[in-house]
Amino acid sequence: MKHSDLNLANILSLSRILLGILFFIIFFYINITELSSIIILIFQIISLFVFIFAIITDALDGYFARKHNMITDFGKHLDPLSDSIFFILVFVTFLYLELMPWYFFIIIFLREAFMHLFLRPYFKRRKSSLSANIYGKIKTVFQSVFSIIVILGIILNQILIIINKNDLLNLFNDYFFKISYILFAIIAFLSLLSLMIYLIHFKKVFFNKQKLS
Repeated sequence: MKHSDLNLANILSLSRILLGILFFIIFFYINITELSSIIILIFQIISLFVFIFAIITDALDGYFARKHNMITDFGKHLDPLSDSIFFILVFVTFLYLELMPWYFFIIIFLREAFMHLFLRPYFKRRKSSLSANIYGKIKTVFQSVFSIIVILGIILNQILIIINKNDLLNLFNDYFFKISYILFAIIAFLSLLSLMIYLIHFKKVFFNKQKLS
């Protein structure tokens, strides 16, 4: 990392990784510590604000990079990497809470690992970049919106516990788990779809290189 890479845009990108770690720590702390129901609710609400703030930094780093000419090669790779690490940490949390099925998590994790350990380095070696496709952007939007829905569901579950509405709580949990399953299935599908588009792009670049050789 060069000194010039330590600009506001890249610092905001790095902060997303820290916010992802904080998000996981909040729920891990709740699970391993005996806390009152109200305190648990407060921590869960804090986690929602942590998530929203992380999404805001995703918009701000691009804004500052363009507006103040802070675009660097390091930043071009750091921004998508930070996004991936942040969401993986969020999904690890959902996995830890037994909300996300492990097979959906594996699909998403392997997709992100393949992107950052193989595809992006390949294009970088060819002095090119792997620009985001529309399906990748849609995936990111859906991940953000669906994660917020899940966090709100966790918060609502805790509120029902506090007000002691057991019948309503059981009914809510039944629907909440089913809805969460569908949301995670959509995210996994979009992850695979966007990866396929990237692979098609990779195939074109690879075979063009072979022809030139």
